[in-house]
Amino acid sequence: QANGLTNHTHVLSGYIGDASVVEQLAAIVSSLPGRREYVADPVFGDEGKLYVPSAIPEKFEELLLPLATVLTPNDFEVEVLTGVRISTLADAARACGVLFDKGPLLRTVVITSCSLSTGEVTLIASIRESAEAGRILVSRVARLDGYFTGT
Repeated sequence: QANGLTNHTHVLSGYIGDASVVEQLAAIVSSLPGRREYVADPVFGDEGKLYVPSAIPEKFEELLLPLATVLTPNDFEVEVLTGVRISTLADAARACGVLFDKGPLLRTVVITSCSLSTGEVTLIASIRESAEAGRILVSRVARLDGYFTGT
């Protein structure tokens, strides 16, 4: 507020290393007037491991997920937020449904990387078109040898 940052219509968040920042961000996003877009990338773990304190995913689910209009987690982050193990495209679709149930403003979930098959990385987008149904879009790309972080 002191810096005049309360008139924006779009907010994007990524890595958050402290639970108090989650609380501050939730307060800011909630206070924005009118219709707003909030794109939330959880960025709290990958490949079965958290790289933030365990309080972060809990606070994210409690405070930020209900405010998000677009969510861009990887498959591990989806599993943490939903409790749904993603082994198939059907699992991913079910997990997206759980996320939509937890996020009343959520319209789009993009799972940025899933390892559903050997040699490929799958990107899954779920778009809520009504209260009951949505659309699933799938893109697959060849997995490159090597280890890469970030998007």
